[in-house]
Parts: sequence; C-alpha cells; structure tokens
Amino acid sequence: MLKNTTKFLLSSANALNKKHHCLLINKCISSTSKRLTSKALFNSLNSDAKDEDQQQVTKKMSLLNYPQPARDENAVDEYQSKTDGLVKMADPYRWLEDPYSEPTKKWVEEENKLFEEYMKNNNVEEKVGVTREQLKEYLTKMVNYEKVGCPFKRGEGEHIGYYFYKNDGLQNQDVLWVKKSLESQDAEVFLDPNQLSVDGTSSLRSTAFSKKGDYFSYGVSEKGSDWFTINVMETKTKKVLDDKLKYCKFTGITWAHDSSGFFYSRYPAPKANVESLGSETEANEFNKVYFHKIGTSQDEDILIYEENSQPKWMFGVQVTDDGKYLIVTVSESTAPVNRLFYVKLYKGDEVGGDFSFERDELGRVKLVKYIDNFDAEYDYITNEGTKFYFKTNLNAQKSKVICMDINDEEKKMIEILPEDEDPLSYVVCVNQDYLVACYLHNVQDVLKFYKLSTGEFINNIQLPAIGSIVSISGRKTDTNLFYKFSSFNYAGTIYSYDFGTKESKVFYQTKTNELVQDPENFEVKQEWYKSKDGTSVPMFIVHKKGLKKDGNTPCWLYGYGGFSISLQPYFSIFRLFWIQFFNGMLVIPNLRGGSEIGGEAWHVQGIKDKKQNVFDDMIAAAEYIVKEKYTSPEKIVLNGGSNGGLLVAACINQRPDLFAVAVPSVGVLDMLKFHTWTIGSAWISDYGCSSDPEGFDYLIKYSPLHNIKEQQYPAVLVTTANHDDRVVPHHSFKYTAQLQHVCGKSNTKPLLVRIETSAGHGAGKSLTKSIEEICDIYIFAASEMGIKFHL
Repeated sequence: MLKNTTKFLLSSANALNKKHHCLLINKCISSTSKRLTSKALFNSLNSDAKDEDQQQVTKKMSLLNYPQPARDENAVDEYQSKTDGLVKMADPYRWLEDPYSEPTKKWVEEENKLFEEYMKNNNVEEKVGVTREQLKEYLTKMVNYEKVGCPFKRGEGEHIGYYFYKNDGLQNQDVLWVKKSLESQDAEVFLDPNQLSVDGTSSLRSTAFSKKGDYFSYGVSEKGSDWFTINVMETKTKKVLDDKLKYCKFTGITWAHDSSGFFYSRYPAPKANVESLGSETEANEFNKVYFHKIGTSQDEDILIYEENSQPKWMFGVQVTDDGKYLIVTVSESTAPVNRLFYVKLYKGDEVGGDFSFERDELGRVKLVKYIDNFDAEYDYITNEGTKFYFKTNLNAQKSKVICMDINDEEKKMIEILPEDEDPLSYVVCVNQDYLVACYLHNVQDVLKFYKLSTGEFINNIQLPAIGSIVSISGRKTDTNLFYKFSSFNYAGTIYSYDFGTKESKVFYQTKTNELVQDPENFEVKQEWYKSKDGTSVPMFIVHKKGLKKDGNTPCWLYGYGGFSISLQPYFSIFRLFWIQFFNGMLVIPNLRGGSEIGGEAWHVQGIKDKKQNVFDDMIAAAEYIVKEKYTSPEKIVLNGGSNGGLLVAACINQRPDLFAVAVPSVGVLDMLKFHTWTIGSAWISDYGCSSDPEGFDYLIKYSPLHNIKEQQYPAVLVTTANHDDRVVPHHSFKYTAQLQHVCGKSNTKPLLVRIETSAGHGAGKSLTKSIEEICDIYIFAASEMGIKFHL
C-alpha cells in the first residue's frame, strides 16, 4: 500500500475575530473601515502607560517579570488584501526567526529560566501536593510495562524472519526484534536504536527490507529532526555497510526485487550553515527520486525523476508487488490528491538485472504519466499483471477501490469496492486474493474482508469495544494477518486472523503493571453536540465510573481539526495518569477538518475560509461539557499539538473565559508566514496562503500571533523544541514574546513557554523527555486549577 508521503503534519488546524491585533498597519483604510489607524495601532503597541485604575489593579496582582526583548519596529511586511488593498504588517520579533543568533539564544535562555523560576518559586508543588520529581517517579513506574507491536514476515528462504517492535518498559526507543518462526520462543534483538546515541534521541524513521530479506535499510533521525540518513545492514550478519544516504525527509524506501538496491527521494543539502540539521528554516524544495545501488556512494546514485519547474513537488515511490514496475506519486501539498506516474523496470516479464529505462532530453527516466493532474488521490494496493488496484476518492468523498488496466488507452476504471456509507481509511491485499478494508463508522474502526478479483464481501471483524485498529500487518504473499486493537482504556491486544476459519484469536495481550487500573474502572462513551452553525459533532468522553456531574471534574480537552486526520480511540498511559491521579476526565471532540464523519466532506468544512468552523466546534465542545455539568471553565485544560496548537491559540484569543489553562504545543501560530519555512508550503491546501489576497483576508482574522488582545487570558504554557523542523520553533517564540508584551503587565495568570532541547516535532522523542515534559505540563495545569494529586 503506497501512502501519500505528504501526510506529515501531524505526527504530524480558523476564526473570525472582530479586530486584528495591533500588529496590523494599514495605509489603505477606507473612511468606513472599522480597523484602527496605523498611528493608533502603533500607539497601542508601544505605549507603556496605564490609566490610574489599571495601575491599581496591577499593584494587587502577583505578576511575573517577563523578559523584555527588543522590538524591531522597522520590520514590516506588505500584503495584498482583496478588501483593503495594500496592507502593511509589523513583525517586530522577526529576529527570533534566526535560531542561532545571540539575541535568540539569550531570549530562549531567559524564557526557560523564567519557567523554572515559576515552577520553583510559586508554591506549585505545594499547591498540587507532589513534587516534580515525585510525579516523574510515579509516571515512570506506570509506564514501565512491556509493549509489543504486530509481527510482520519479511524475506525468503534462509532469510525469512518474523520481526516485531518491542519496548521492555522504559526504553527511550522501541527495539526491533526477530525470530525464525511465529511459534519460536527464541527471539533476538535485530536493531536497537537506543544504542545509536547516549541520550536516546536517535530514532528510526523509514525502514524497508529487501524482497529476499538479505538487506535492511533504515533511516536514522537525530534529536527529533525530520531529516534522516538511510543506512543499510546485512540481515544475516547484522553488518552495517558503508552506504550512507543523507538529506532524506518524508520518503519511503522501496527495493528492487533482485536486492541490487532501492529507490528513495531526497532534497538538496540545506544552504543554511547551522549547528545541526533540524535547526534550519529554509523552505524544502526540489525533491528528487533516486536509485541507490548497494555498495556505491550517494554521489553515484541514479537520478530517476525531478521536476525543476515545480520546486514544491514531493515524490513517493513504490516497487509493485510483482517487482516489475516502479510507481511514482506526485504531491504538492497535504491535500488527499496526487499524480500517478509509473515505469516498467525491466524488458519483457523478467525481474532483475539492468533496468530498461529510457531517458528524456533532461536526463530523467521517461515515466508514463498515467494520471497527470491533482484531481484525486490514487493509493496503490496491488496489481495483477497490468491490472492495478487503487484506493481513490475520485467522485467518492468517502473513497472506494478501483481497478485500471494500464494498457487500456481509455483508462477505464472498474469499481471493485464502491463508495460506502462510511469513510474508507485504508486497504491492504493479503493472502493473494483478499482485500482487507478498514472503514470508519462513527469514528470507530470496522474491518471488512472482500475478494480482490470480484469485490465479493466475505465477512467483517467485530471489535471487542469502542476502539481502533492501531496497526495491521499483512502482505499479498502472507497467509497470516495480524491486527492490534486498542482503546482509551485497553492497552492493546494483537489478534491473528485465520483465512480458513475466518476467525480471530489472541496472539499477544498487553499486560500493564499494577498501577494501571482495570479497564472496567473507566467509562468510555461517545456523545454528540451542536456546533455554532447547527452541525452535529461527535466527541469521546473518558472518566472513572461513578463520575458525579457537578461541574468540578478537571477536564483535559484535546483537539486537532485538520489535514483529514481522524482522532480515534487509542491507549495513552499519560492520559490515564491524568484521569487516575488527578481525578480528571478526557474529552476529544472530532472537529471538522478531520475525516471522521463523511470522509473528505468533513475535511473540507474545516479548511481555508471555513477554518472558523474548527474553532467554533471546539468552543461549542467546551460549552457543551460545561452545560452538561461534566466540568466548568475553571477546570478545563485546552490542549492540542501542531495544527492543534493553532486551534488552542485561536480559541483562547476568541473565548479566553472558557478555559482555565491552555497548552498550545508545537503550534502553527504565524499564519501569514508559515508557508515560507521548511515544509510549510505543503499546508497551503488546508490553510490557504497570505500571498493570495483572499487568503490574506481570512488568515488575518484568526492568525494567533496577529490576534492577541489585551484581555485576561487563561494560564498559558506554550511548548516547543529547538529541533522542530516541521513547525519551526519561532512560531512559538514570536507568539510567546507578543503575548507577554501585550498582556504581561495585566494578566493575572502566567504566560510561559517551555522550550525542549534535542527534540523535534514529536516523532522519535525519547521516553525520558516525554515523561519530563508531560509531568511539567500536568503540575503546571493542576496548580493553576487548584487541584491535587491523589494516589
């Protein structure tokens, strides 16, 4: 199954506000405009004077001594607005976009020092009834149990192995194990990424075994960066070869079936001179597809395809199941659409030997541009000769499965699985002629089995409770299928499916330690509520059984709402920790912008000029749980990461009264410039772009950085990391500096930032750092809400 390589925002988001904050400078204000004049904007931005009443209020408040970074009033950007013409926007903290400048380093040090001082000097631990070290100790004990992933078979003959990832409990990174048969009790470590760095911050990214199983290629990322280097290992001897392929990002690895080498994509080396990869901010452009022959240097890699006229294009690669074709998918954004190119690798029906490529006048391999537009998504499932099977959303917002014969000049598409009433998440081909299709019914997974050749329905799998299939393992040549079920209160069960009996049996049952309460002690339910425009939106609610609905339960309200990403039930020991030891509850609404209800139709209701729907959905969710007396505004923590960080920051700009604490994590917060940094241009399909006059008009209405107002905000803890090269950290830097500048002298609650080192956007973060971060967040939130830790 060929995944869209652009689904990476995460690991991977607006809103109408009556006034934009005073970063707006507009020389083209009409006489009827309600916007502030430039002079008024600058005055409101720079004035330190307060009226006498405000000064009296300030004296009564215990305010933090926030850093006072320089503001460059000459930093101004020009934009075109469809309604107002030329608009000038001040960007006084533009200098924070340079991660290695001395002023930026100084500001980061001051902010981290301020956070530490706050945690130590404001009776935080006394308020919560537990120290930070004790909290880390308790959570570490709770996390300490064995975790195992679905086994997967790779290789042929003497190279056959059954591989699986396992974590003994407290390892920073999961370890790859192998055994010779499913029944064998003798498993051995195949690759342990914890041995690649002292502090556990090296992690595996893309991996692939050769068809024969004699080689294993694996990407290694450092300090959480999206950049990784591909290494190659001999599976029999575990000898790591000299092959090192740098500057890889968001690429899969797919082997030629004769083990001669593999296809992958990479970017040119970054131009910026930075201390380490992952700290640069330049745009990622000019992705190229290469073939790497084993035993050669990267400089000798064979160029397969590039498109210099389209610097934003990104390429996915897949060698077909029969080894005869290379599929190249082309994406220009995170939108669920792609072009579909292919090339026959060898002459005749042979597999192996020299490639039979023809070159064009630019030196590229001549690819058949079978689908040469961005009208729909085509996700490869398998092929039978020249008949190719794809999952597509062409004229099907909930997706379907089609078959196309690439020799058919008319490109007829035969429906194998027509569009269903439920969205189709993914499809795999297993046991030669079986399609395993995962549908999403009311945000819960349903596995259905069909015949590949006819689309005939065979049966489906009944899951044991409200939950999700968090992983699945099976290929066309496999006679075994494994899938792992998980839910909010179930740590995970791996099942094996027998195609003969059509039954599933438990293969591995996760056993948590004694600190984790029995699943039956928790209640998991789904409720529906009305958003501002009357749309019905589902939410999951998790709490201890016997909850008293008196409005006093501390609530962790989490959301995302973007990029077609569905928030489904899954197990998180960190969230159970909140419920168990803070007597809390978890609420996750399935906001528009995802794909939970109706597939792409749900997604498009929360993008571009409809982004306000996402914020309205989250605000309505908070209002609903308050109305139903689950909790109260004084007990709600609003949290989200990446696109969800945007969600949090926009919501507290619009409705700060609804939340006690806000934690925007690695958020996209400067909506006017996001597309200029690293991979940000790929998000234009969801957000729009400020270089488009219409895009500017709706982005400026909710951009968190530009809509900060002098009002009472909840306690805010912004979190980011210095090696986040997906949502670069200066989103959070500039937002925090502006928030403290505008509200620091009047806000009664703290406005802080926690900046992690040697970490990135989230993928590959070490367990140690994850525990430290969530403990700091929990103790901060609990102290601000006046709640205690309970053993």
